[in-house]
Amino acid sequence: MEELEEVVAGIRPRLAAQDQARERALRACRQVIRHSSDAIRAVHRQEYDQGRKVLGSAEELVRELNAGLAGQGGCSTRASCTTPRRSSPRDASPWR
Repeated sequence: MEELEEVVAGIRPRLAAQDQARERALRACRQVIRHSSDAIRAVHRQEYDQGRKVLGSAEELVRELNAGLAGQGGCSTRASCTTPRRSSPRDASPWR
């Protein structure tokens, strides 16, 4: 039984760190969604400069989110988190 307690004691800090990272990620994702919807509204109002600014903020949050999750297991092995951004036709959009 003592051996089990030692194993649990070793796992607890890692689980707590993962839980904290998950909570930070959820907050950041909510902010990204808010920024994205603000950018869409700005485009609808034809306020392209404001839309670019808000979208840039969302992009920075995503970078910070990916960097913060990189060492938390799971995310660092998924292509969506580690694959560099590829050039696409969207890169020619007015948002760049």
